Amino acid sequence: MSFRPARRHLGLPKFKPSQFELFLARYTYFPQAEKLGLATPAWRKDIGHDAELVGWMNNVYHPGGPTPVERIRQFFVRHHLSALL
Repeated sequence: MSFRPARRHLGLPKFKPSQFELFLARYTYFPQAEKLGLATPAWRKDIGHDAELVGWMNNVYHPGGPTPVERIRQFFVRHHLSALL
């Protein structure tokens, strides 16, 4: 039995993601592939397929704590909530 349709429905990657990839897949408002699919080729090139943003998020996510829950909590406290306020 394949779980790929369920993974696709939930917006998860087809293959086992890293903890950061799973966080990123659930954190984004809509999947990166879908967002980039709406963009013109020139705009995708200009934003570098979000490489800079994903790199920044990766750099602040990993040192956030010893467990995935702690890293997610620290990310929200330090970056997400302050941006909302």
